[in-house]
Amino acid sequence: MSYGLMVIAVNLLYLGFSLLVGFVAAYLVYKITKKRKVVSGLVFVISFLTVLLAPFYDLIIQKSIKTYYETYKMDDTIYAYPEKDENGKIESLNIARTNIFPIGFFLNRNGQYDYDFNSESSLKNMKLTNYYDDWFKNNIADYIELGIEDDLNKKKLFRIIYDEDMPIHPVLVQDATYQIKIQKTPCEASECMKSEYVFLNIKSDKVLATAWLLYFPAKKDTFRYKFLLWHGANGVPFSISNIGNVNKIFEKIFGFTLKVGGHSINYNQKGEALSITPL
Repeated sequence: MSYGLMVIAVNLLYLGFSLLVGFVAAYLVYKITKKRKVVSGLVFVISFLTVLLAPFYDLIIQKSIKTYYETYKMDDTIYAYPEKDENGKIESLNIARTNIFPIGFFLNRNGQYDYDFNSESSLKNMKLTNYYDDWFKNNIADYIELGIEDDLNKKKLFRIIYDEDMPIHPVLVQDATYQIKIQKTPCEASECMKSEYVFLNIKSDKVLATAWLLYFPAKKDTFRYKFLLWHGANGVPFSISNIGNVNKIFEKIFGFTLKVGGHSINYNQKGEALSITPL
């Protein structure tokens, strides 16, 4: 039997079990209450839905929270805007704490199979792709700091400066004018997690804006995962998709699109990524 047919079969069996529980409960109430059909019918509906929806109670809670945020919490929280030069560019930007980019997103490989941060030749051969070239020139005057992952899964803090012979190079300190910091904040229920993003002007010590990302952990220790097979054929559990306004606020503040949310990242004194928490 294929995986798809197996999913249909076990879920139909569970539907049948839920119906059976409803009928049994209704029958018992029908006998006890001396054939009061309205009461027994109500008991059937309640019993059936309770058993049927029990494996999905956390998804119901998550969907309710997400709907609430979509309806009432998507407004901007912007206090100020960054300063831009006569060409409409911000001075410098740091997004290293919030996302890791694969090295291939920025570099022309020039025939080299693997890029290794510990290889001097790899560092010298790093060149910006045309895509990043255009984006950088249009929006950032000096440099951007961000996390990059090489082909060997090492992650480090890098600075990209357009007008240099070696535009991409590792650094130890994050000192861009505009930075985004992230912190965990309480969520409305244990079934969700929340992060707050703070957009800062480091030079003026000013908060430009705050934003948030709400995410729902996917679980493998549930009845629906183990027995109802609510997961992909590769074992990835079914989950409610994340929601947030961080990318929307980033675009409104800085005037260009960039995926900001994704990780919470700390770096050591060598510029190496330490704890990386996927969001």
